[in-house]
Amino acid sequence: SRRQRQMCIRDRLGSFGIGIFYRIRYGNRLHNMQDCERALLILQGEMEYGHTPLMEACEEVSIRIGGIVGSFFAQIAKKLNTHEGALETIWCQTARKVLTKSQMEKEEREEWEKLGGTLGYLDLEMQVSTIQIYVRRLKLRMEQTEKESHERLRMYPVIGAFSGVLILSLIHI
Repeated sequence: SRRQRQMCIRDRLGSFGIGIFYRIRYGNRLHNMQDCERALLILQGEMEYGHTPLMEACEEVSIRIGGIVGSFFAQIAKKLNTHEGALETIWCQTARKVLTKSQMEKEEREEWEKLGGTLGYLDLEMQVSTIQIYVRRLKLRMEQTEKESHERLRMYPVIGAFSGVLILSLIHI
C-alpha cells in the first residue's frame, strides 16, 4: 500500500542518514586532530620564541584556533588566571569536560591529558621537547586516520543504506 511504501522510503532514508552522520563524525575527528596539532605548534612557538607565560600562550592559542580545541585553551587560560589549581589538574578536568565533544578516542584523550601533566612541571626546553614528541605522534595518528578515512567515508553511507534494506526485509518477513 501507499503507507507501507512511504514507511519503507522513510526507513531507507533514515538508515542512509545514520551513515552520513558517522561520516561527518569521522571527518570532525580528523579536523579536531588537525586543530590540536596547530594549537600545540602555536603554544610551542609562544613558549619557545616569545617566552610567553603559559596562561598568555593559552589565550593566544584560543584566539587563533576556533572550535572545541580553541574553547579548551580559553578555559585553561581562564582557570590559570583565577588560580583554580595546578596546571595538571586544570588540564585534565578541562579535557574531560570539553574534549569529550570532539570525537577524540579514549586513547587520544588520555595522551592529551598526559601532555598537560608534563607541561606544568618541566623547564622550558623539556616542555617544548614534550610538545614536539606529542605532535610527531599526533601526525602519525592523523596519517593513519586519513588512510582509514578514505575507506570509511565511502563505506558509512553504504552500510547505512544496506542496514535499512536489511531491517525492512526483516520487518516484512
